[in-house]
Amino acid sequence: MARRRSSEQSPEQKALDRIEKAARSGATELDLRDLGLTTLPDSLAQLQNLRSLDVRSNQLAALPDSLGEIRNLKTLVKCPTNNWTNGSICRI
Repeated sequence: MARRRSSEQSPEQKALDRIEKAARSGATELDLRDLGLTTLPDSLAQLQNLRSLDVRSNQLAALPDSLGEIRNLKTLVKCPTNNWTNGSICRI
């Protein structure tokens, strides 16, 4: 099946594509901001090198439990435009 162009992809597919690319490259940072996400994919847990995750400007109400499986994650950047009530940067 042919891949849709980025502008035609759903927010979830855009996030999955970025997660897949980060997994292949061993990335330590991942930018998932401004995608319109309502949830984060559990596949984030495969990114064991990840140290910083930016999820600003989405529609998130909660974080998946699988996020706790990323042992190296130190910084979660979030923003009031998500649906939680505390601060804009969380140090894990």
